[in-house]
Amino acid sequence: MLGWSYLPDGRVEGSVPSIGFREGMSQMTCDFAVTDLVAAFDRLRAAGGEAGEIERHPWATVAECLDDQGTSIRLHEVLADPDGTPPPANGRRAGDLSYLTLEVVDSAQARAFYGAVLGWEVAPGRIVDGWQVQGTAPMIGLSGGHEQATAVPVWTVRNVAAAVAAVRGRGGSATEPHREPYGTVTECADDQGLRFSLVEV
Repeated sequence: MLGWSYLPDGRVEGSVPSIGFREGMSQMTCDFAVTDLVAAFDRLRAAGGEAGEIERHPWATVAECLDDQGTSIRLHEVLADPDGTPPPANGRRAGDLSYLTLEVVDSAQARAFYGAVLGWEVAPGRIVDGWQVQGTAPMIGLSGGHEQATAVPVWTVRNVAAAVAAVRGRGGSATEPHREPYGTVTECADDQGLRFSLVEV
């Protein structure tokens, strides 16, 4: 559907940002970049979260954590780009992550937590209790008032009508595409019930 190919460790080859699969996960887990994992642990604990064990991999140093509402997240230590070039706000190719909506139970609590831990600043969004996080790559929105926390990705496609047919043909569901200011969009669920959207830009 998205044209993905996979590396032996489950990561999607060439994806921006990096995407991967792990067995036993019931929903998408977000991996947030920090430049100093130990300092981020201190901020996370002070804000009411729980820090896990540090794991060192050839591709990254990461730690499984919980935010202060009990949502699983990962912190991912990255080196600063030596020339100071920021990453693209959106993935540039078909199959890349275009946008991420974090549905949360309490948006005020989430804004305070992620502001303290990751330095996020937010502005009011286009929906009730919706908030746009400023300056992240990819772009992130917060949506409050949900029964449970869920991350809903938006993947880029070249032809949304063809992608809708592919979703339905592989056992998923998709709404009829509709126009938004940023592109043509469909809301979907895969064949295991995980929600996502597709956008043709």
